[in-house]
Amino acid sequence: MCTPYWQKIINLFGANLIGYYPLWENVGSGIAQEISYGNVGYHIGVELGHPGKGDGKTAAYFNNVPSYVSLNNPNFYGKFSGAAGSMIFWAQAASAGLWSDGVERSMDNWARNASNWIHMRKGTGANTVFLEYRAGGVTKTITYTDISPGTNFFTFGITWSKSADEVKGYYYGSQKGSTQTGLGTWLGTGVGDVGDSEIPGAYPWLGCIQDAIFVDRVATPAEMLEAATL
Repeated sequence: MCTPYWQKIINLFGANLIGYYPLWENVGSGIAQEISYGNVGYHIGVELGHPGKGDGKTAAYFNNVPSYVSLNNPNFYGKFSGAAGSMIFWAQAASAGLWSDGVERSMDNWARNASNWIHMRKGTGANTVFLEYRAGGVTKTITYTDISPGTNFFTFGITWSKSADEVKGYYYGSQKGSTQTGLGTWLGTGVGDVGDSEIPGAYPWLGCIQDAIFVDRVATPAEMLEAATL
């Protein structure tokens, strides 16, 4: 019998999970947390119970009203480190035309202030996605210009390490784009949202997001591939 996806994520990262939010709840404003250590969050304008990525679970639909998931919780951002970590999530565009609609849309972000943030966002250019890590005012951007999953679920991931001086981007579990070096120094804690930018409600995603995963260490390439596989 195959291991359920949620169990596989727990097996992979265990106590290194800061928060694992499947977004499979069907009612309510609170987020179901498979692993959260009390790091609760809540929905704003999100439609629940939409078809998911194929693991038998549902996904949250972000309907551009705006809608987002807030992780503005002291327990969460007290554990999140801009010095080392990983973020992984599954998402789906509401339509294939979204990839060429000329609208900036954010899928996931963690921000301390204007000088310290981590973003995953769709750009205004066709099929363009940016994975960004900014620490101490130094921005490292991994740019993709060939992203076209249509309406299929897809995965993005990012890992960062100040000590190794590396930021890596992942698409469907494999590193895509060059490793970024010359990182700045992250200052302070911050707040996180799923489905919008560092300004709550700005640049909202349009489509589904499922399984938002936050890890307090750098995931290995093998782990990133496993996390992108049902």
